[in-house]
Amino acid sequence: MRGLVISGSAIRPALTLQQVLANNLANSSVSGFRADRTAFHNLLTAQTGSLTEASGASLTMQVDETPGALETTGEPLHLALIGHGYFTVATEEGEKYTRSGDFFLGPDGTIQTYGGAELQTESGPIMVSSASQVVVESSGEVLVDGQSAGRLRLVQFKDPTSLSHAGGGLLSSDAEPEEASGLQVVQGRLEGSNVSPIHTMTEMITILRFLEANQKAFQAQDQSLDGLMRWAMQ
Repeated sequence: MRGLVISGSAIRPALTLQQVLANNLANSSVSGFRADRTAFHNLLTAQTGSLTEASGASLTMQVDETPGALETTGEPLHLALIGHGYFTVATEEGEKYTRSGDFFLGPDGTIQTYGGAELQTESGPIMVSSASQVVVESSGEVLVDGQSAGRLRLVQFKDPTSLSHAGGGLLSSDAEPEEASGLQVVQGRLEGSNVSPIHTMTEMITILRFLEANQKAFQAQDQSLDGLMRWAMQ
């Protein structure tokens, strides 16, 4: 019975990790996507750790804040951030945060994400027309046809573990954000995701092999227990 419990407890967190890795891989081409990491993942990759030893560990999730590579697009509403911090956008569910800077001009004249979340300055959304010239300075100051339209609301979090994915390239947090310091805005460029597809696929294969080995061990122990019970009932 102890063997069954050990094998079963090792399989559960491995399945969760496999789901996390699959989600990271699915979003590897999303601008500014931040991969999820888990405590179990750290134990898996540690030289002295093993999946069996880590099976009882708590699977705490954390958004990886490692920056992605920058790509030049030349589009005036494509924005990237250099440093730790996030753009602030307004959604129907409230304020959200993102590194995905592939904004566009919405039908109502606001600068939006493709999910309809409005990019925010320190005083609210930005209103522009299709004929307007938009310049975003490195400080986050937005100039529309040469006139200031406000400074982008750029935030950071003291505790990055408070961040979680909210769908559509957005993040949410129960913690109160603070004004980002040392953050630079770059116009006409996009930040890629921080997911390495090759590395992620290698990890998924490792987990799959582990799951197969534990499944075989589970079945062997179940058959042994069944044989023992049959012998005891004779």
